[in-house]
Amino acid sequence: MKRIIKCGADFIYRYHHGFKYYDITTGKVIDIYKLVKGKENLKVRVKIGGADGPIVTLLAEKVNEQIADKRRCQLKNLPRQYPANKYYDSCPGPSSLPLLKMNK
Repeated sequence: MKRIIKCGADFIYRYHHGFKYYDITTGKVIDIYKLVKGKENLKVRVKIGGADGPIVTLLAEKVNEQIADKRRCQLKNLPRQYPANKYYDSCPGPSSLPLLKMNK
């Protein structure tokens, strides 16, 4: 990723539950739910891959209720088999249901 940025190229990366984003000034982990709560869309610059990681633009846009409902059903049927690691917290849970309303 750093090599891509160094070359001046752009890339698109799809959001994955539990991936940690960091504030570009403080280096602290950002709560994505708090950022998108009550908004139709979001555009914010964050760091990824750690507090010293590259700065990227995080985009999110609200989807219609049918798509959000489909995502909620898929999440509820997902087996809880994904272990936590240094990049991801764990498998999505009930706290991530509001985020399913957003295209990230």
